[in-house]
Amino acid sequence: MALPDKNGGITVKAVNDRLTKQEVKLILTLVDTAGKTTLTEKITKQIPADKAIDIATLKKGKLPAGHILILDYESADGSKGRAHFANEPYKALSFSDPHITHTATIKNNALHITLSAKNLSLFTSAETGVDGSYSENVLDLLPNEKAEIIFTPTNARDLEAAHKNLCIRNLYSSSH
Repeated sequence: MALPDKNGGITVKAVNDRLTKQEVKLILTLVDTAGKTTLTEKITKQIPADKAIDIATLKKGKLPAGHILILDYESADGSKGRAHFANEPYKALSFSDPHITHTATIKNNALHITLSAKNLSLFTSAETGVDGSYSENVLDLLPNEKAEIIFTPTNARDLEAAHKNLCIRNLYSSSH
């Protein structure tokens, strides 16, 4: 997670809630609202068991106005994820249309949804209007990045309805 610090910078914390230490690889990337990315830093650290530690600090001014900090992390056990930090309210940022494209196919009693975005797409999600579970369902996509969401309906007979009702949403579409 990333938090503003008292000096106007940003502190990135790593949390390990396991009973053993974990090695974590973190990639920090700056992204402007049009989606232009700049690699900031790659960090590998051991996180002690059941602790939260500061893993990186960005000094004041390292996150320019109109930019978002993307945090990609992966631990030695294979768990991984992405988070982001905005130093400004979203409504103050001028996002470009992400131009999201998607395909959806039915296989193995699930709806496999492949997403990609031409530009930065925050809070990207799929909706089907059908009860069920998603493999994950709130994603941040960097430009030209692909991701897959797998939707499994509670009742297999609802799979066609899920496919027909599929709707992709994101921060940009919710405000434009």
